[in-house]
Amino acid sequence: KDFRDYDEIKPKRKDFQKLVDVAMPMQFWAVTYSDKTGLKYYFKPSQAFQFLRANGFWKIENRNIKEGWEFIQINGNVVTPINSDEIKGFIFQFCEDRFLPIDLRDMLHSTTKLSDSSLSGLKQIDIDFTDFDEHSQYIFFKNKTLSVTGNEVRAYNAGEVEKYVWQEEVIDHNFKFSDKSPFTITRNKTTGLYDIDILSTESKFFSFLINSSRVFWRDELEVRMNGMSEKEQAEYRSKHKFDIAGPKLKEEEIEIQKQHLNNKIFTIGYLLHRYKDESKPWAVWATDNRIGEDETESNGRSGKSFCFKTIRLFMKAVTLPGRNPKLTDNPHIYDRVTEHTDLIIVDDSDQYLSFKFFFDSITGELIVNPKNNQSYEIPFEHSPKFVFTSNFVLKNIDSSTEARLLYNVFSDYYHEKGEGDYYKETRKVSDDFKKNLFKADYTETEWNADFNFFAYCLQFYLSVPGNQKLNAPMGNVTQRQLLTTMGQQFKEWADVYLEPDEFVVRYSALKQFEESSKLRGWTTNKFTKACRAWCQFYGYEYNPKAFQNGQGRIVRKVDGTAHDMIYVQTKPIDPEQLSDENLPDTDGNPDDLPF
Repeated sequence: KDFRDYDEIKPKRKDFQKLVDVAMPMQFWAVTYSDKTGLKYYFKPSQAFQFLRANGFWKIENRNIKEGWEFIQINGNVVTPINSDEIKGFIFQFCEDRFLPIDLRDMLHSTTKLSDSSLSGLKQIDIDFTDFDEHSQYIFFKNKTLSVTGNEVRAYNAGEVEKYVWQEEVIDHNFKFSDKSPFTITRNKTTGLYDIDILSTESKFFSFLINSSRVFWRDELEVRMNGMSEKEQAEYRSKHKFDIAGPKLKEEEIEIQKQHLNNKIFTIGYLLHRYKDESKPWAVWATDNRIGEDETESNGRSGKSFCFKTIRLFMKAVTLPGRNPKLTDNPHIYDRVTEHTDLIIVDDSDQYLSFKFFFDSITGELIVNPKNNQSYEIPFEHSPKFVFTSNFVLKNIDSSTEARLLYNVFSDYYHEKGEGDYYKETRKVSDDFKKNLFKADYTETEWNADFNFFAYCLQFYLSVPGNQKLNAPMGNVTQRQLLTTMGQQFKEWADVYLEPDEFVVRYSALKQFEESSKLRGWTTNKFTKACRAWCQFYGYEYNPKAFQNGQGRIVRKVDGTAHDMIYVQTKPIDPEQLSDENLPDTDGNPDDLPF
C-alpha cells in the first residue's frame, strides 16, 4: 500500500532510483566465494547500523559524560542504558541463536569495525520522556501502566500507553489495581481544613505514615493509661495500633494528628507528580516534632529518611549526604544529576547546612558541572524536585524562603531509647510489622497494597484546587525554630533576667548577657532578634506598639538620660504607663540616643 501511495504521485524515475540506491538489507555481513579462498565473510557497517536500529539500538544525549552521549536500547516504550559490550553481545547472540557459520562468527570477533569508536557511528535519537502534564501522571509497572488524575486512577495493560520510560523507572512488579482507595479526604468549606477517614490499613506504608503522625502518642499510650492494668494497656495498644483518632485523645489532638497525616499524603503526591509549576517551587523539609532540651539536640530515628527514600521506587533520584560539612563546597555537587533526574534527596541534613546554597536550584534553573566536562543548565521545568531530611529546623529564614518550603513533621513514635529515661524502649518501623518494608520477604499482596496507596496519594494531590499548600501543623517546629534563633544560653539567661511587664534598658541587658554567657560580638540586631524569639516562644509580646515612638522604638529616661528599652508584655498595659512624663527630650533621631 505504501508503494501504491508513492506511485500515485508519479515520481520521476531518477527520484525513485535514488531510493533504490540507498535501500539496504539488515544483513550485517556479505559473503564471497573463490576457488582459492572458498567462502569469505565481510562486515558491512552501514547495514549493521541498520540492523541495530531495527533492534532498538541508538545513542542519546548525556551531557554528564565526556562523550556527550550514551548507548541505549528501546524495547517497545522502555528505554535501557547499555554499553558497547552489550551491543556486541547482542550481535554474537543473534548469530548463535540462528546457528550461523563459525567462520562468520570468527570474522565478527576479529573485526575492528565493532570497536567502541566504530559503534559511536550509531544514529543519535531525541526521546521525549514526558509522562505527565499539569493535571496527570503516569506510573509504569512491568505488566500495567497507571494513569492518575485528580478524578480517577486508571490501569492499562503494558504497551497500551505510548509514553517512553526509562527501564529503571518501570517497577518490576506484577501490579494488581484496586479501585478502592484506602482513605477518603474531604475539605471542610467553613474551616478550609481537610478531614481524613481511614478505610483500610492493609498498606503497611500507610500504617507507618499514620504512626509517624501520632504526635500525641505519649499522652495516649503512656500518660493516660495510668490506672489501667497491663492487660488492659496491651489490649488498647493492639486495638489502636494504627489509629490516628484513638479514644484517649482529645478532639483538638485528633484534628492535629489528622492534619499531619494529610500533609504527608499530600507531599508524597506532590513528589510523585513530575510536573514543575513555577508558582509551586516547593522543597520538602522533613523534620522531627519533638522539642529537645536545647537547639543542638539531635533526635532522629523517626522514619523521615525511610519515608522519602521510598519515593526512589518510582523515579530516577540522586541522594546527597547532608551531614557532609563540605557538601556545598563541592563544585561538582550535581555531577550525577541529568535532565532525567526527578528527585534530589539531601539526607540527614546538618544543622549548619546552608539552605540558601540550594535556593536558586530549587526555584530556577539547575547548573550541572560534571567532572571533566563542560557545565550546562537544566531548565526549571525539567529540573528535579528537592527533599531535605533533617533532625534540625531551619534558622534565620525569611518569608520568601518560608513560602518555598513544604514542611513535613514526624512524631517520635519511632525512636531510639538512648541514654536517660526519656523513652521506655526503642521502637523501630519493623517492630510494628515484624519485617522490614519493601525487602525480599515482602509478599505480592503487600506490594500491591502499598503501590495502590501511593497511586491514591497522587490522586489526592492532583485533586487539591489551585496552588493551595497543605503544610504540617507547625506548633512544635515553630518552637524549635525560635529556640534555634535565640540559642540555649540566651534562653537560660532571659528566663532569669528579663522582667515581664517592666522597662529594661537594652544596652544594660546586652552587657549583662555578654558578661553572664561569656559570649562576645553580639550585635544589637542579633540581640533584638533573640529577645523577639524568646517572647514569641513563651507567647509574650515584645515591645508593644502602645509604647513605641514614631521610629518604632521604646525610649525612656533613666537618671535624666534617654535609653532604648525592652518591654516584655504579659498582661494588659496600665494606662498610667503611657504617661509622657518619662519620655526623653529628643526628636527621636537615633543619633541623639546613647544606644
